[in-house]
Amino acid sequence: MAAHLKGEAMPRTATHRLPGDSPELYPPKAPAVSDIQTIGNVCKAVAEGTPYDLVGAIMSYEQGDLSARGTLDLFAHLIKTGMAWTLQGAYGRAAAALIEQRYITNAGVLTPKALTAINREV
Repeated sequence: MAAHLKGEAMPRTATHRLPGDSPELYPPKAPAVSDIQTIGNVCKAVAEGTPYDLVGAIMSYEQGDLSARGTLDLFAHLIKTGMAWTLQGAYGRAAAALIEQRYITNAGVLTPKALTAINREV
């Protein structure tokens, strides 16, 4: 005999909502492919022994507290992991400009031009 016919609670699924349930909860939304790729890239970077305080670097960048070295390292990391293209548009545009101006390669590696700029800062 079915569980709900025996007086037991019926499971909540996309087709079995309880009164008062929020319709946007059902069916659960799958993460976007770009979110999954971003998470995978972060996990890969950590697994490869690349300890990088991404959240701290982004917060410092947003507050204008990063040095030239910090900014270039941040964008090199974002480009290398592919996150530059999945974050809000300003990050992608800045990353593209740094690549176009030859401070960072498409692979997320700082160029000699970037290292010269960093050395001038010190």
